[in-house]
Amino acid sequence: RLILWSLDGTTGVATVTLNSPQNLNSLRILQTWELSLVVEHVKNDPKTRCVVWTGSGRAFNAGADWNGTGQQEELDAAIPEQVREHYISRGIGPTPGDLALKELTLAFWDLPKPSVCAVNGLAVGGGANLALANYHDYVVCSEEAKFLWPFSKLGLTPELGSSFVLPAMVGIVRAKELLLTNQWCSAAKAREYGLCNQVVPADRLMEVAMRAAENFAGSNLTALGLGKRLLHQHMGRERLDGILDRENESLLESFGSEETQKNMKKSREAAAKKKAAKAAKSKL
Repeated sequence: RLILWSLDGTTGVATVTLNSPQNLNSLRILQTWELSLVVEHVKNDPKTRCVVWTGSGRAFNAGADWNGTGQQEELDAAIPEQVREHYISRGIGPTPGDLALKELTLAFWDLPKPSVCAVNGLAVGGGANLALANYHDYVVCSEEAKFLWPFSKLGLTPELGSSFVLPAMVGIVRAKELLLTNQWCSAAKAREYGLCNQVVPADRLMEVAMRAAENFAGSNLTALGLGKRLLHQHMGRERLDGILDRENESLLESFGSEETQKNMKKSREAAAKKKAAKAAKSKL
């Protein structure tokens, strides 16, 4: 399983842990499906009053796993095609060509229940957006957390709504700094920019996140959900569908370019050499 789930039956707080530390919890196809199904479960489960998201190991989420192999086989083994088609017919789960993860982004935005993110380590690309780009209602970062949007280096463009959300949250100048310069952003800078609520020592991360979650869980969820909906409407929820469509169009255009394909090939070759070297070393 790429995601672990636990629920405190007393408080109603669920903990969701991204659990593939061997690849820095990167966004493989199966993980995006599991995220979609977990959000749907949280929405419909009366026992779940709030959810906390975190990662295992030294990363929160390293973004799309462009070099990962066996992803389709992994997906088919976990969620058969017939089951996936059933969910997609209900508007649940990623569809082919949805590189911007439109369905997942909208599912998080429309989740009526409170969501807390406990960012334990590095978060890259889509992982940085999953942590900071208005997917959650409260964000706590470890002092060890750091963020990177390496889109232009990879030859790609912003996704998960970040081309819209980040300028709205931090202003266009800082959004360009984050999305276009390929520079790491520390947890302290994320706090300075208003992208997270708290930065705490690593050993206090879950304690602080759980305290926030329990506070949410003890609230009137009807009022809280309606409040979230109002805030998101004022922020531009009605525009988000079209924005995600344009992000997908831009991604497909950039992904199909000759320059990007060359970069991807080099990246895959480098990853394969690194894997072979690691395997050879393990045999010694």
